[in-house]
Amino acid sequence: MTTVMIIGIVLMVARIVLRIGILLVVIWAGVRLFERFRTPRPPQSVPVLAPAMVTPTAELAVAAPVAEVTDTKVGA
Repeated sequence: MTTVMIIGIVLMVARIVLRIGILLVVIWAGVRLFERFRTPRPPQSVPVLAPAMVTPTAELAVAAPVAEVTDTKVGA
């Protein structure tokens, strides 16, 4: 192989790689534009996996009786 053939092969491969790179950049830019200008969806107010809320009842509202308080000081 002569030097001219090696340079020709390197230039041919470089052109192919450059075309593939430009194609990838164009695809990436198209996807970015599509994502930017598509119609936005409103955010969900309730998460999908939210636990069910417990409804308050009269039993929960009643306060438990307070036990007698004893003096715990030593020597009092």
